Amino acid sequence: MNQIYRPGALELFGLFAIALIWGSAFPAIKLAVFDFGAFWTAAIRVTVGFLAMLPFVFFRLSDLKALRGNWYTILFVALLNMVIPFVLISWSMKHVPAGIGSLLLGTTPFVAMILGHFLTRDERINGYKLISVIFAVSGIAVLVGQDIARQTGTVSILAQGAIILAGACYVSAGFVMRRIDIPPVTFTAAALGAGSIMLLGISFLVAGAPNLAPSKAGFYAVFWLGLLPTGLGYFLRYILVRKVGVSTFALAMNTVPIFGIILSTLILGEVIEFRMIIALALVLIGLMIARYAVPGKVETVR
Repeated sequence: MNQIYRPGALELFGLFAIALIWGSAFPAIKLAVFDFGAFWTAAIRVTVGFLAMLPFVFFRLSDLKALRGNWYTILFVALLNMVIPFVLISWSMKHVPAGIGSLLLGTTPFVAMILGHFLTRDERINGYKLISVIFAVSGIAVLVGQDIARQTGTVSILAQGAIILAGACYVSAGFVMRRIDIPPVTFTAAALGAGSIMLLGISFLVAGAPNLAPSKAGFYAVFWLGLLPTGLGYFLRYILVRKVGVSTFALAMNTVPIFGIILSTLILGEVIEFRMIIALALVLIGLMIARYAVPGKVETVR
């Protein structure tokens, strides 16, 4: 397993960049899913992400040898990191607002902290990490409490649970990714390729042929999902998880709901409230504290 470090300025910038990119995914999914459905939205975004990464692979063909002996792990990561969560989130966006979908992913630090404590030697629960989680989750609670209470009905509850399960899949995949020693571009392309094959097959079997006459909004939304939240987003995630660890990465992803709400307001017309500003402050404080949860350099043991 690789070494992890305390996040520096570059890592913090990367964490905020990926949070912004992933925050944009929720309004985009909301737009795409009504044209393509849950399965095809997931399949198309992963396929577009894979195609976007291919030109970079051609410049590093010598790195392909690193894939030997790692295909089972890559398939497992693709299943946890793309196939299951993408379908779950796409389906959920039919039944809950985009802002609530982004908020529910704020539960993932709990999963990351617990799994990290038992599965690794350098992501143990400590005082800084616990305090940072309290601040970060408090920010999410300021937002999610009232909105969750407004959601009623069995389908809505199932949709919310599906998003939380998707977050757990992301966290589990992150711990597997820490154990992989493959160049980032090669790994990202391989995982996206495996995910696209699985999702295309599942989509044809479950949903039939895709919609070939989508609206402009749905068309642009699904390609945005493929290029940035999927292609670039998962490339950055692989790099950052290996540098700062899964727990710190998950804490930083508490900012995803903030960006998700802001972008949903701008794109979908959802109302922004003062509590969002309070939540943002709490989340940012939690992220700053999380920097000190990891020493400057940690030697890991297999």
